[in-house]
Amino acid sequence: NAAVTLAKVIDRLQAGAPKPRISEQWIDTLAALDLPTELSTRLAHPDTIDEAIDELSAHPELGELAPFVHAWTHTTVAVTVVDAGSKVNVIPDSGALSLDIRVLPGVTEEDVEAHLAAVAAEFPGLVSVEGEWFSPANESATTTRLYGQIEEALAEFVPGAKPAPILGVGGSDARFYRLHGANAFGFGILSSELTFSVARNRFHSANERLDLESIDLTVRGLDHVVRGFLSA
Repeated sequence: NAAVTLAKVIDRLQAGAPKPRISEQWIDTLAALDLPTELSTRLAHPDTIDEAIDELSAHPELGELAPFVHAWTHTTVAVTVVDAGSKVNVIPDSGALSLDIRVLPGVTEEDVEAHLAAVAAEFPGLVSVEGEWFSPANESATTTRLYGQIEEALAEFVPGAKPAPILGVGGSDARFYRLHGANAFGFGILSSELTFSVARNRFHSANERLDLESIDLTVRGLDHVVRGFLSA
């Protein structure tokens, strides 16, 4: 029964994420998040990060960060379409899964192929892998004049604060701009009344919304960045 095989493959994909990838960008993000020292240390090491993420998910105040931490440090493999069978009284002899795979900077097409091939090998003769297309991830440097303007804007509106250079794991057009040599950042200033995880979970949620203070800070911050960058 192909449907049963697909269910087992889904379980295997969910249980075995690709190995974590600890980058310099992730270390900078950890420093900006200002988590407890012992937890930060474990989140910075590939041998302990997965266990630390599990611990983080159970934290009463920081638990909402756990899914983001996982996505910032792992290539994610999400099953988004399942197809098997056409009639209720016929056992399906074939089926297919469609996967949405989000890779981290530095992860290659060969890395993804190797991960999926290892999963398929656990179902010999039953599972094959076909890829439609691969788009490598990229990132903008934080040593540029533009990033310096972002730091200045943040210092102007939230004294003592520092930017958290996080990966936009949802994907954006910025990756196309970078292919043409441009630096591109998503930039916003959150109200001090909000934690990052609370604010981030309001995006594309069941009750999507932004608070007025964060909108005001972000608009004025972006204006400061643009004017400062163009006048320098």
